[in-house]
Amino acid sequence: MKNLILKQVNAIGTELGFPFYVYPDGTCGKSMVSGGLNAVMVVKKKFPVEELKSDFLTGSQGSDENVLAHLTEIGNQLGFPLYVYADGMCGLTPSSEINKFPFTMMVKKPFVVNQMVVEPNDVAACSDSSAVKKITSYPYSNWTLPTPQVFTPTDEEVKILEKAREKVRREEVLSRDEERVYLCFATDTEFENFVLNRILFCSNEKYILLRGTQDLVKKYVLKHCWDDVVVDLMAERCSDDVILAYFSKWLVHVKVIEKLLDLGRFELIEKIQKVTTLDARRSGSDRHVAAIIKAGHSELLKTQIRKHGFRYEDDVEALIKTGNVEMIKYYLDYHSLSESAQKELIELGNAQLAKIYQERYSFCSDSLKLAKWCGLI
Repeated sequence: MKNLILKQVNAIGTELGFPFYVYPDGTCGKSMVSGGLNAVMVVKKKFPVEELKSDFLTGSQGSDENVLAHLTEIGNQLGFPLYVYADGMCGLTPSSEINKFPFTMMVKKPFVVNQMVVEPNDVAACSDSSAVKKITSYPYSNWTLPTPQVFTPTDEEVKILEKAREKVRREEVLSRDEERVYLCFATDTEFENFVLNRILFCSNEKYILLRGTQDLVKKYVLKHCWDDVVVDLMAERCSDDVILAYFSKWLVHVKVIEKLLDLGRFELIEKIQKVTTLDARRSGSDRHVAAIIKAGHSELLKTQIRKHGFRYEDDVEALIKTGNVEMIKYYLDYHSLSESAQKELIELGNAQLAKIYQERYSFCSDSLKLAKWCGLI
């Protein structure tokens, strides 16, 4: 039976355009560097043949969809960098020693992942559905952007508002209650000028989110971070654009991710992962990966694993403790484990995972002894 590996490579190239590059995490793109990752494979142009030809292609790496696994298999036997010529043959020189064909594809080093991944934003759809592992679409979210809230003042608040206006004109500091009333009932122009030119009481910041337009909110968050008291309100009332701007600039409380998960704004979370890793800074308040593990959203975890990994070791151990074999295997496609995480993997008692880890990375000496004692290897 013929393998159709080059057909699959051609399908991706047809959608992305040639030449295209493949990075260590299996993602494809048009630049030699993406997200700080240097390309490890380049496909210069379309192959006139569909079949990859090599004496070292045994098929032991699984299905024909596992393009990168097969190339790694050949390279491990033949050597790197590995060149593939227009006729589908493989070699170690830029031009074929048999017929002098120049290389069409070059692989610099082994991959630890099996498949090429095309992000939804990189290509609308692949013409050959078997050619690429697609990111699963998320369930439809009922969340819609709320309209600014309108407040109606009491007679007492009308009096406070006039007093507050006079103090604002004199550039005096307002009391907490005067500021609240002003933010609720001032005109739109007064409201915007006040928000952009004053330092607010933390308890009153919520009125920016309740009343402000998205343009105003974005201007504010580019200058100020939210207090923890109102930060989860951002997830309910801010557009994707505003939340992405906030994540790119400030340390974000885990309440935001928890609320976004509750609201079903999964696509926004994946957009955030493209702006920044979800655990970029060491703080007890930004344990976003832990929240996603707890929520059990596999595609969000895969994006984090593929693009950033886990900064906190206990998040890795928490992932292993879930017993989710598919997700653990996915993590091992990209990352090795610390000694403590290796022991967690062994305690899981899954011989398949233990074998994968030993073959791919090798257990440390103590973990290897434990794995053998447990009969996993």
